[in-house]
Amino acid sequence: MNTMSQPEFETASLTVRLDAVAANYQLARREAGATRCAAVVKADGYGLGASSVAPVLAKAGCDTFFVARLAEGVALRPVLPQARIFVLDGAARETTPALIAHRLIPVLNSLADIAAWSAAAKNTRLDAAIHIDTGMNRLGLTSEELSTLAPEWKTRLAGLNLVLLMSHLACADDLGPKAAMNRAQLGRFRAALAMLPPAPASLAASSGLF
Repeated sequence: MNTMSQPEFETASLTVRLDAVAANYQLARREAGATRCAAVVKADGYGLGASSVAPVLAKAGCDTFFVARLAEGVALRPVLPQARIFVLDGAARETTPALIAHRLIPVLNSLADIAAWSAAAKNTRLDAAIHIDTGMNRLGLTSEELSTLAPEWKTRLAGLNLVLLMSHLACADDLGPKAAMNRAQLGRFRAALAMLPPAPASLAASSGLF
């Protein structure tokens, strides 16, 4: 028999105000000016419920969404039939059929991703984003891969419609000594953009936008 007393606590609950989510997006869009403003709803909308939050954001005017995994994009497509949905996890050869079937746009993080997506585009033209690592050291083309891609992009990007070049700020919320990292990443990103074909560009993070 278990005689240990049960801990006294109340179950936590979270109330999601969908009107506040919409208002926050509209504020971000106003602050962004002419820049396109997308929504990141990975990890089930950061725990808020992607299937509930995403339609509210779409109704508020958002037409571009990011998720982390293929499965998240597949689940979101019926909820957002007309939106652009980017998958941050890239495009392995085994995932390309599902990406195409569900009209998802992969964020290509390596030369291997680029090769797989370009191969899938032999009989069609596929939208693509390319992620360049400028200092986050998490995902994206390394400087060595960028140097390989730059002189060969016409061949390596054959069949691809490049709709976004992106990178991720590592220290956007730091206004102290690490703030110099933001400037360094911006410089690296601009240098990378000069090496590749023209496309919309984004250098951002939850706490920063350039």
